[in-house]
Amino acid sequence: MLQLAAARFQKLLTIPTAYPADGSKVNRRVIVLVAALATMVAYFVPFLLLGNNAYITIHDNLDGEFVDKYLLVATGKALIFDGSSPIENIMNGLPRAALPSGLDVAVLLFYIFPPVWAYIVNFILVHVIAFCGMFLLLRKHFLTDEDDYLLAGAISICFFLVPYYTTHGLTVAGQPLLAYAFLNIRNGQRNWKDYLIILLFPLWSDIALIAPFAVTTLLLILAIDWVRSHSLNKHFLISIVLFASAYIALQYQLINSVLGSNTWVSHRTTWNRWTDFDVSSNMKRTLEMLFTTQYHTGSFSTLPVIVAAGGALVLLIARKRRAGLLDVMAIGVALICLEYGFYDWIVLWFGWLVPGLQTFNASRYYFLLPLLWMLVFALSLKELKRRKWGLPIAWCLVVIQAFAVLKFNTEYKDSARLLVGKHVYVYEPSFSRFFAHDLFTEIDRFIGKHVHVYEPSFSRFFAHDLFTEIDRFIGRPKDTYRVVTIGMHPSVAEFNGFYTLDSYQRNYPLSYKRQFRQIIWKELDRDTILREYFDGWGNRCYVFSSELGLNFLCYGKEHHILHNLQLDTAQLRAMGCEYVISAAEIENSAQRGLRLERQFFSPESFWHIYLYYVLPTMPAHVAPANQTQNAAASKQIEEANAFPGAIERSRKGVHSIQVSGVGSVFPQQICKMYTF
Repeated sequence: MLQLAAARFQKLLTIPTAYPADGSKVNRRVIVLVAALATMVAYFVPFLLLGNNAYITIHDNLDGEFVDKYLLVATGKALIFDGSSPIENIMNGLPRAALPSGLDVAVLLFYIFPPVWAYIVNFILVHVIAFCGMFLLLRKHFLTDEDDYLLAGAISICFFLVPYYTTHGLTVAGQPLLAYAFLNIRNGQRNWKDYLIILLFPLWSDIALIAPFAVTTLLLILAIDWVRSHSLNKHFLISIVLFASAYIALQYQLINSVLGSNTWVSHRTTWNRWTDFDVSSNMKRTLEMLFTTQYHTGSFSTLPVIVAAGGALVLLIARKRRAGLLDVMAIGVALICLEYGFYDWIVLWFGWLVPGLQTFNASRYYFLLPLLWMLVFALSLKELKRRKWGLPIAWCLVVIQAFAVLKFNTEYKDSARLLVGKHVYVYEPSFSRFFAHDLFTEIDRFIGKHVHVYEPSFSRFFAHDLFTEIDRFIGRPKDTYRVVTIGMHPSVAEFNGFYTLDSYQRNYPLSYKRQFRQIIWKELDRDTILREYFDGWGNRCYVFSSELGLNFLCYGKEHHILHNLQLDTAQLRAMGCEYVISAAEIENSAQRGLRLERQFFSPESFWHIYLYYVLPTMPAHVAPANQTQNAAASKQIEEANAFPGAIERSRKGVHSIQVSGVGSVFPQQICKMYTF
């Protein structure tokens, strides 16, 4: 036993080395380890020091997924496996099956840590695994030469810096580790650790974002191997089956609810999102995806990778050598970008054959792009290094790529700014930089030509002390009444324990969407964009205002005023709502069936809250809604999804149906950029 241990220790000491100019040996492993640790410390320090005061991504994170996972633990429903069990805090009892599995590691961390620290710990672990997985994958399967050790470490650091949506766990960041395990099995070098990685991966990832795309890609590799070798790789097939089975076992309730359970029908069945049939617009989306990865996967510019790949391919062609993996991966990247850009045509042509294409976003093969881009980068730099002048160019491209990744890492940059005492400003809405210029110009016009949006820290966003004061003022158990929010994300109220009718959910009953629409139908009828946004998508089941548009971050110091808010307060009352928590002042609230109770504000909070009480009956001088018109409005959601093409509506109703150009497709493009 001692001899075996000594032999292993000796092997560690004889690892590849680099040779500086003075002739002394420098341990490559030490260089990579020191560089990685230094990067990690610099990256994690702002979050560790700031804690609750750190900036954490709001869009599609604090406004939804984060709070959903927290509430599963807070309500004791995380480990409840009855899919019909209601989560009373959300939407008058959202079915448990609509939320993630309670066995998800990101959920379980809430049992151990306070909310912000559960997020930060998950954030740290995800990024560390991203580095380790990429390094293992490159050294074992792609950059296997001794002199590639430092290059593998540098590319792994680039992958570490990608701004992942860590609330989705290892969905993207863990792909290199997953690929490492599958390739080991495929090559006959399998052991129990590889199978363990494959079985545990579903516990820390999002089934909708990775499972279908990873499984189909793996099956394609299996089929190609079978054709080429005329022999089926049974162990590889078994590993794929185990991987898919693990997801199905963990998420069977969610799968059942989306496909159509016996108890309720998902609102996704009436989606009308795939309506962009303008080829120039499709090409623009394709090129956007080619040059910048999609933000839910972790955005970064791919230009340095494209330059490296272009140079490598030129060299290969000049030397009349086959590119092999490099050209295969480059083709794969191109096909994924094309599929994303022209997905609406795929739904139009094949939606009748595969109904699931309407209710599930099958264009998400782009979740594989960060991994593929880094592998293309590694193979390209390996080829460039073969030339005498290639080594310095390769390292220059690595440095440029690292800065290109950091440029898009808003979460890190803004936390670093907060650490040195600077406010965080986003000069466009956080989603707008991912649209074409004409689209986010329309958004700016729609939300009131804001020059910037102030993005608050975690503590200022959730404003726990302010909402505790609101709770004390109301003075009743929170489960005895319901609230809605205006000008802010409902997740703020949900996080603070209030029971909300409004919420951001990727899956909920269609019947509830129709009920909720009756509250806001007048506001939707006043604005085509909002109507398309809610009727054609509806994941954000919010109390919309045509005056605020898509602005859900009404900063308290800006004093927003709603001059003509039109809500059906009778429907609010019918659904149990007694209070409106508004980040904007509602003018003439008494005439709109609301009574201002009190204003709440604090220098430590992002919000200035106006608390309104929903009057049991409308004032006598306010005419009730015409019953026929209200019934027609409640059916408008069905009309909005009656045709697979885009539906252009007038301000007062549906007036024409036609295939869209760029202008009319704008609302659907907004929907597509939001997740799920």
